[in-house]
Amino acid sequence: MPFTQEHYLLYDISQSQQPIVTFGDHEDYIRSATFIPSATTNLVVTGCYDNYIRLFDPRVGSEPILKFNQQDPVEDLFSLNPSNLVSCGGNTIKTWDLSAGKSIRSLTNFNKTVTCLNNAEERGILAGSIDGHVKVFDTSKPDWNVVFGWKFGSGVLSCGVSPNHKHLVVGLNSGLLTIRTRKTEPKVKQGEKTAKSSAFLRLMKGSDYHGETEHRVVKNDNTSAGLNRKLKQYEKDLNAFKWHEALDHALVAGMSKELTVTCMEELRKRGKIRLSLLNRDESTLEPLLTWCFRNIDDSRNVNIIADFMGCLLEI
Repeated sequence: MPFTQEHYLLYDISQSQQPIVTFGDHEDYIRSATFIPSATTNLVVTGCYDNYIRLFDPRVGSEPILKFNQQDPVEDLFSLNPSNLVSCGGNTIKTWDLSAGKSIRSLTNFNKTVTCLNNAEERGILAGSIDGHVKVFDTSKPDWNVVFGWKFGSGVLSCGVSPNHKHLVVGLNSGLLTIRTRKTEPKVKQGEKTAKSSAFLRLMKGSDYHGETEHRVVKNDNTSAGLNRKLKQYEKDLNAFKWHEALDHALVAGMSKELTVTCMEELRKRGKIRLSLLNRDESTLEPLLTWCFRNIDDSRNVNIIADFMGCLLEI
């Protein structure tokens, strides 16, 4: 079912040279189109940027048999069942009753244009918007309340779910395709231990035996030496909440670059960059600026240097 700027073409796939019928009456770009399944006939519906939804019957001709005004450019639509149609345009999602020829529901749960719709069947309806949200509407309830949603870093242009409802696929206007997977239930419930086989029990027999009392090691010199490791001066300052002094001691001559970066990362993690830079003059800023100038060529240090320089410029 290809469509041009203002015309919609219906082809028979067994005879693709000429279209069966060309649906006209559109005054702008046709954004979406779909079939409405029925036991007797397949009606065709189109959504156009001229704000109108048009319903065509291929047996009648090229003129629409029914028109609905979305009041916004129509971005997407699909058939919920043979008598109901769902469309989106602007920040509004509307449900249409084809038998009554009117709108029966209007949802305004988005701040920006709704760009895509997807029918997840018993799980509800998915809708994505330029505001970066994908929301799930519960169609089993009269009010179609939002039961779940996701937030993405840029506007959503398309969305869909896998047949087993395990994977969510979202196309973003940043050019990224995002796939999210629903966690499956663990085979073993949390907090419940599985019964061990007899072979495993024989294998592990005696594993909890640590020897007689006189053979047990009470103190290991290597372990105690590691536990009693002498702290660096900047570590003592961090433990004492002395942010200014911690940065000074991390920039002293002879301090390795890795330890300096560790101290700066800790200050950023605790949100104390600004406090460590307050009340500094030219002499106390010189070590920091010199260190940043020498290490800016290492791409691993760019983010931490940018954070410190940004706070310094704001002060």
